[in-house]
Formats: sequence, structure tokens, C-alpha cells
Amino acid sequence: MNAVQSETLDILQQVLRQSLLALAASSRANMPLFASALEAASHNEALHPVARAMLAELSESAGIVAPFSATKQ
Repeated sequence: MNAVQSETLDILQQVLRQSLLALAASSRANMPLFASALEAASHNEALHPVARAMLAELSESAGIVAPFSATKQ
């Protein structure tokens, strides 16, 4: 992977992470379930290794915001 490709993937990952945070802030999404689904997807051997790594990182982000996305009733 060259420097331009690496930078492009970094930018994409940043956009996806911020989109995930926006989703948590704007909806009543079940973030622990979402994090779990992303984590499961990261183990799919049919996916490209870079995609699997990105999914694993996104699952960590979803897991971090999960406590903040919960609503009190």
C-alpha cells in the first residue's frame, strides 16, 4: 500500500468513526449490539484484511460510545 492509499484509508476510517458517533448521538441505536455486529463482521475471513481491521476498529468505537448512547427511563 502506498502513502496515498494509506492516507485515503485513514480519512475513510475517520469519517466512519465520526458517522458512528453521530448515529449514537442522534438515535436510540442499540450501540452494544451494533458494536457486537461489527466485531463479528471483523472475523469474516471472506473480507479483505484491511476491511476486517477497519471493522474491528469501528467496533471498538461503537463499544466506547455505547454507555453514552443509553437513555434513562
